[in-house]
Amino acid sequence: MNDEEKLDSIIDVSKLSCEEMVRALISGPPNNLENGKDYLLIDKNNTKIELKAEEWNEYKYGIYLIGKNIEVTCATSKEGFGHLRIRCSHLLLANDTCVIHCNGLGFRSMKGPGHGKLGTGAGYGSQGANKQGGKIYGDETLLKEIHFGSGGGVPMVGTGGGSGGGIIELVIAQHLVNNGIIQCNGLDGNDYPTGGGSGGGSGGSVLIKFVSTKNDKKHILGQIQCLGGNQSTSWREGGLGRIAIYGYDFEAKDLEKIVPFPYHKSFIIN
Repeated sequence: MNDEEKLDSIIDVSKLSCEEMVRALISGPPNNLENGKDYLLIDKNNTKIELKAEEWNEYKYGIYLIGKNIEVTCATSKEGFGHLRIRCSHLLLANDTCVIHCNGLGFRSMKGPGHGKLGTGAGYGSQGANKQGGKIYGDETLLKEIHFGSGGGVPMVGTGGGSGGGIIELVIAQHLVNNGIIQCNGLDGNDYPTGGGSGGGSGGSVLIKFVSTKNDKKHILGQIQCLGGNQSTSWREGGLGRIAIYGYDFEAKDLEKIVPFPYHKSFIIN
């Protein structure tokens, strides 16, 4: 029996829920398992974790955010893009102060295929507000192509359209419990002292795949968002992003806290 098989015989991730995994890891994790490498368990309050961008962040024994005010995001490219990719057995956001996000990590002001014009909001999954609002683009399934949100528009005299949302991809083998929030929102554009301002960025993309073929655990999707910036100013509001979920047969009530309404299929996509 090799080392990996020995570890699997100690903690069988296929049989345990998120809560049971937390108890097992806190009470006495196997000596060979390392927090931050094999699993990620954050119980310290007011913690920000920045994971790798673009590459897969792999946690075979899961991610567990159990403290208060925990923020998980990713590093950004020199252009400011943030694309967070996580592959794990379990994902637990234990309370409403835990967040995984790539807010504002898409295209900058006046950039991107759906950028706003003349102070209007950017588009992506829906059009930005106003006739000059940014256009819809991309594919609702998020399989053929996945996009960043676009930047908000700037008036003829002005600066600072809101940046679009980034991208989050989650591949979960066993169990998701989201009592916090997962989001790729666009940011607000600048307000001007004389009134008005720049447009909000459009929301980004969240793609979630459940990949276990034998799983009786009840997933809690919770709150997932890809909102545009400037939600409170209708003429500058950025469009919604896109969300897609695969591999689980949800009930309508499971999707109530997800905006925009996700594209979803029960079959598994590897």
